[in-house]
Amino acid sequence: MKHTFKKLLAALVLTAFAAPTLAVTYTDSNQTISSVTTYTFGTLITLVADGANTNNCTVGGAAKFAFIDTTTIVGRTQLASVLAAHVSNKPITIGLISCRPWGGATMPVAYRIAF
Repeated sequence: MKHTFKKLLAALVLTAFAAPTLAVTYTDSNQTISSVTTYTFGTLITLVADGANTNNCTVGGAAKFAFIDTTTIVGRTQLASVLAAHVSNKPITIGLISCRPWGGATMPVAYRIAF
């Protein structure tokens, strides 16, 4: 029992000092929106040209997509910016921060939208 406790304590100490995994933030400038698709849980932006996929999201064509969580006030504000840019055919600058589950893959998540 004493030996097991030492192993458990060692594992906890190693876990406590392990480097956290952080998402890479990336900003894509001058992107034109191809389409905007809304769902009950968020909005999918499809871009005309490939952007970056710095977080290595796994959905096919990830560099052309960005997800906005429209269940939050910030997400709804981002959606308003996306729609305004889309209807006026203006390019956007989009900040990507992480990946979220999307079916059996992962999708890039937007944290900033500007136009």
